[in-house]
Amino acid sequence: MEDIVYSKNRIIIFGDGDLAKELISFGKFNNSEISLISKLDESNLDYSKIDKSSRIFLAYSNPKVKSKIAEKLETNNLLASSFVHNSVLIGSNANLGNGVIIFPYTIISNNSSIGDFSFINCSCNIGHHSKIGKFSSIMSNSSISGHCEIGNHNYIGTNANLIPNIKIKKNITIGAGSVVLKNLKKEGTYFGVPAKKIF
Repeated sequence: MEDIVYSKNRIIIFGDGDLAKELISFGKFNNSEISLISKLDESNLDYSKIDKSSRIFLAYSNPKVKSKIAEKLETNNLLASSFVHNSVLIGSNANLGNGVIIFPYTIISNNSSIGDFSFINCSCNIGHHSKIGKFSSIMSNSSISGHCEIGNHNYIGTNANLIPNIKIKKNITIGAGSVVLKNLKKEGTYFGVPAKKIF
């Protein structure tokens, strides 16, 4: 691994699963040398030897995994890159944090914000004046209506929907296809129509 990871001007992707492979496909990193760092490799990685000219991406949907890696990057003065596909529509006064990954055909509406290291999958809609916290992940075809606030370290499953003005605290998972009709304050997993806490 040492010969691969520590050379200059290389793209380093933390993650070796489908999200990482999709990032490579969507990113079209032509003529770039790419290193995929698996969870096992990451646990033995000497971050201090990564060249600061490398473009680094965190291709994990798990908020806790992303958070731990981001902490190690910060400790070693390494910056993560963002990837926003060129098909993404971004409204006026929208703000994107550092290290975000946003896949094709997503809409980020006016005056919304996406927190650092958050991931938004394909064909999602982030409504106007909505805030997505740090290290959150939103899966394909999900819709976050206007004036919603999503805290840090949350995971929103495929085809989930939040009606306007919903507030979600931190460390919450919303199951695929769920519809959130009221604020969620307690950590845990919510599922159903309407979404209810299941554990």
